[in-house]
Amino acid sequence: MIGDFETLDNDTRESHLLRNNIGLWDIFDCIERSGGNQDTAIKKAKYNSFENLLNEYSRIEYLVFNSKNAHDWFCEDHPEIVRLGTPKIVRLQSSSGSNGWFNGGEDWSLFFKSIGIEYQ
Repeated sequence: MIGDFETLDNDTRESHLLRNNIGLWDIFDCIERSGGNQDTAIKKAKYNSFENLLNEYSRIEYLVFNSKNAHDWFCEDHPEIVRLGTPKIVRLQSSSGSNGWFNGGEDWSLFFKSIGIEYQ
């Protein structure tokens, strides 16, 4: 079961994710921002190699993006992976504190339930 990660320490979060075969990986290797922490402040970005990730971990079933921007950037930069249809590409609402319409992670909960993982 995956619960309210905000209340957990990092070691507990990591163990929950690993127990459920979930890995975290950022789409960017590095970025430059011009003031602020918002996506709109990103001016230069170097992508991580999704090709290498998928070659090394060929059993990945889903790439789940934690925002519209991350999803759109990935799709723009990796159309060949999107065309393959595997792994499945899923965009969920951003869990960022600046996202006022997150609605308590309802779409996250529905997604995890659809793949057999309880999420609260």
